[in-house]
Amino acid sequence: MNERRNEILILIKIIRYTIAVSFLSGGTVLLSQGEILPGILSILIGIILTPAIADPLESKLNFPLPNISQIYSYTSSVNG
Repeated sequence: MNERRNEILILIKIIRYTIAVSFLSGGTVLLSQGEILPGILSILIGIILTPAIADPLESKLNFPLPNISQIYSYTSSVNG
């Protein structure tokens, strides 16, 4: 079960990095098209969503992620 938990944590980090990179690249494209405000906002969102920045922010703001055991038990019950 502990190995499964680690796999889920790694998958969550990969998804979070993918979303952050999407915002960063979208912001870069917007800036290159002359859309200054949306580009800067998109880049800032991408920076904040990067797990290296988001994890300390979540702990400082006391914003916990869902318990991995709850996610695992939910997926186990759904998948049968």
